[in-house]
Amino acid sequence: MKIAIPTDDAINVSEHFGRALSFAIIDTEKHEMEHGAESTANIVRNQTGGEHHNHSHAHEHSHHDHHAEQIAELLNEADGIVTSHMGKPMIERLLNSGKAIYIVPRGKTIAEAVQLFVEGKTKLKTTP
Repeated sequence: MKIAIPTDDAINVSEHFGRALSFAIIDTEKHEMEHGAESTANIVRNQTGGEHHNHSHAHEHSHHDHHAEQIAELLNEADGIVTSHMGKPMIERLLNSGKAIYIVPRGKTIAEAVQLFVEGKTKLKTTP
């Protein structure tokens, strides 16, 4: 299974899913064989406005919906998402596109998040 993990530094799980600078795409089957997330990660740059900025929640939902659509397209090769947090529009869009969403505690590295996923210790998100 291929999972996508948001990251700003290719080491830690970003706490801002939609604004993460990039996503690590990891094939968990290769990870289990090679025992290292770093050796199997493909880093994909978030070109959908992923840079961190002051974010006003006053804008319309269509902005969030469009951004969620762009992220879903960017992550089309992933079967699932592993993250510590995600907003409702993004959850809805990714669930509707058939992606599984798994939640890990905040403050984890990518390697720790992959290990939690492989061990079945993530929480499956089924509703927004």
